[in-house]
Amino acid sequence: MSEDEESVDEPRDESLFMTLGKIFLLILIGTALAGQFITGNPLWGYKGKWTNLHTYLAPFTVSRWIHLCRTTLRVTSL
Repeated sequence: MSEDEESVDEPRDESLFMTLGKIFLLILIGTALAGQFITGNPLWGYKGKWTNLHTYLAPFTVSRWIHLCRTTLRVTSL
């Protein structure tokens, strides 16, 4: 058997970035699980602006869409 065939069976070295990413992910999951166990909420009871979905996805109504079109396209009424 040649040296090339033996090196195929060896495990690849992970990069430092991947290792740190896995550690960060494990810490994040562990913190969320601890918060769920201790306070009943994975965010440790925090109910601020940044945890509400409507902060990122504002309700998009027809009137808001028309206003947005008029202001961005600078269309005046006929």
